[in-house]
Amino acid sequence: TLESTTAGVVTASTDNITAIPKEGYEFVEWTASSGITLSSTTDASTKVTKATTDGTVTAIFREKKYTINLKTNNAEYGSVAPITITVGQHNASETITATPNIGYRFVNWTATDSNSIIIANANNASTTITAKQEGTVTANFEALPPVTIYFKPTNAWKEYNAWFAVYYWENTEEGWLT
Repeated sequence: TLESTTAGVVTASTDNITAIPKEGYEFVEWTASSGITLSSTTDASTKVTKATTDGTVTAIFREKKYTINLKTNNAEYGSVAPITITVGQHNASETITATPNIGYRFVNWTATDSNSIIIANANNASTTITAKQEGTVTANFEALPPVTIYFKPTNAWKEYNAWFAVYYWENTEEGWLT
């Protein structure tokens, strides 16, 4: 008797038995009941070299897993989490997050192969991915434009470029002005 699971099929000829994994799965090994010897338990195509009794030969399959590395277009611009994830094609999606540093903003995610690494929403800093092969996903950041703030301390206008809020206090006849 030849057995396989929903992850693959087994074909047989007079000389060989072959395990053929379905998409998203890979062959792991053969198992055989007592009294049956195979030429290889780790090759997808093998031979029954000895059978002293009736028994079962089973092909074992497992879901393929893919390692996805996350990076940024520039480490000074922001960070990603996690750095590496393992994704199965038929598993639920994995969450990825990009966090910009002060003075930068998240633009989008890009993948080495957008047909094999699917990003649910490439324009969201926190999104999910699924994969059909290994690869790299990049969080792209860009610098924020400088903000020009004008205010008039006393009688002269002054210009300040800043990436953050500017607080100004001036002592006037009525008290401190903010």
